[in-house]
Amino acid sequence: MTNITFNTKKLIQYKNSSYENWSKHNFIFDKFAEHFFLKVSEINNKFENILLLTSDFNEILKKIISFQPNKVILHSQFKVFLDKIQNYTNITKVHNSFDNLEYENESFNLIIHNFCLNNLNNINDQLNKIFTLLNKDGLFICNFFGSESLHELRNSLIITDNKLFNGAYARMSPGLKMVNVVDLMSKVGFKEIVSEVINYQVFYKKLNDLLIDIRGMGETTVFNKVNKGLKTKNYFKILEEIYFENYSIDKKIISTCDVVSITCWKQTP
Repeated sequence: MTNITFNTKKLIQYKNSSYENWSKHNFIFDKFAEHFFLKVSEINNKFENILLLTSDFNEILKKIISFQPNKVILHSQFKVFLDKIQNYTNITKVHNSFDNLEYENESFNLIIHNFCLNNLNNINDQLNKIFTLLNKDGLFICNFFGSESLHELRNSLIITDNKLFNGAYARMSPGLKMVNVVDLMSKVGFKEIVSEVINYQVFYKKLNDLLIDIRGMGETTVFNKVNKGLKTKNYFKILEEIYFENYSIDKKIISTCDVVSITCWKQTP
């Protein structure tokens, strides 16, 4: 899907550091958790053994607890977040990489993959592993930021780079296209695949406020191959001018966040 690889160690570092001011920047995760609750409520199944892999704090977890499952394994590579979550008798907290899912095959009837997929270097391996962990009647729900998320910022960066350097650098992830992920799921063997896009638009008076929110959510892109960053005031000034010129309403810039949510079963229910 992409040849760009992410620096997982740096990603974890940035995410952990975002905890201190998380409540000031977590509004997308908070809003989506409400949508998730309604979505799972409509399925109307009793999910007894749940595996949750998530890059939020406890926004999704609180919704899961309300369904009163027998057992939940909360798997996170972000130790600071994991340590701060309240202890529950039916929840086991596991600190490990999202790439290391060392659980018994066919041991879960619901697996939730929440905002983790974007920063994995081998998505196909992850989907194959999840398929083996689900029992025969298992449900998989996968939520991730779609390719249209932050497209205004991405395009403005490209225009600024071309203007200043006569060429563009890889400063942001190209994002995941829903159709590509659905295709991978189908090839792995998932059935009854249903996908949707939830669109959020956020308005900012200054570009820096948007960048602060991105950092505050711990969603800063970190590639293994590092290119030039926003090193000069002049670059930032031109970037902001281009952003306002192309993507603004009533003197506020627009920032789009598309959350893709895919639901699928191990076998046809």
